[in-house]
Amino acid sequence: MTREELQSAIQDFWDEAFHCSKHEISDTSKAIALECMMDAAKQELPLTLEDLKQMEGEPVWVEASGITKYGRYAIVDSVYVEDKILYLRRDYPCIGYGELWLAYRSKPKEENT
Repeated sequence: MTREELQSAIQDFWDEAFHCSKHEISDTSKAIALECMMDAAKQELPLTLEDLKQMEGEPVWVEASGITKYGRYAIVDSVYVEDKILYLRRDYPCIGYGELWLAYRSKPKEENT
């Protein structure tokens, strides 16, 4: 699922849940469900360099863009946002982050095609 598909699904839920009079769901329940959906969506999306900067010392799943079979877990060592470089502990630097490399909180689920 792409970022755009996730954003569209969240927007559809928002529109349906908060603007349709057919539902008898409380606003609190709707807000909780929406928050859970957004948290789940965040788990599937690539981390931004700003996210990674807050995760120094933590494990992430790293893979070359489009080459998932060489993905691996690594520890975030440091991040240089301006240069788009993710440094991993005892590993190669991921130069061109966001274009050539991506990192996730956990290994992405494989899509059934």
